[in-house]
Amino acid sequence: NILQAAFWYGLVVHFRIYPIIYSLPILIILDSEYHQPGGKPLLNIWEVWQQKPQSSLKEKNMIFSSLCKITVTSGWSSMGNILNRQRILFALLSGAIFFFWTGLFFHLYGWDFLNEALLYHLTRTDPRHNFSIYFYHIYLHHQHPFLVLEKLISFIPQLAVQLVLVFTFANDLPFCFFVQTVAFVAFNK
Repeated sequence: NILQAAFWYGLVVHFRIYPIIYSLPILIILDSEYHQPGGKPLLNIWEVWQQKPQSSLKEKNMIFSSLCKITVTSGWSSMGNILNRQRILFALLSGAIFFFWTGLFFHLYGWDFLNEALLYHLTRTDPRHNFSIYFYHIYLHHQHPFLVLEKLISFIPQLAVQLVLVFTFANDLPFCFFVQTVAFVAFNK
């Protein structure tokens, strides 16, 4: 149920901003190539007793091609394949729910809410975040301000790892969320 999923996703992202990283794999599986005639997406089954062989190269190519369908000759027609009804509905509804609740709490609590809930994550550095690959560097230099270039350079590996994981594991949504979370924590500054 796309409406219910979009509602809850928008609300969850309002409460905790980090689930925004799960939006790309969700949007990838909202494709007609992933839906069976009954309307359920073709996701890997997670029961232990139904062991499934490793995903084939064809399945992985299908994931990558679902967002890269733009051809040279028919750019506008392939844009319709990327922006299908389910994806637009999910994005608009979850975004509307997120902005509604964030706007309501901003109205009630002002800039304090916005700074503590969202903007704080852009500027913080955690010198005790020992799961991160940047832990030791931040621990040694946390009293010195970081340059904007340093902040941007530290974001590039995190973005690259997230994109690789999404395009590799999007057909297995629970596992994709798991590896995304682990990588997000490991590459977070």
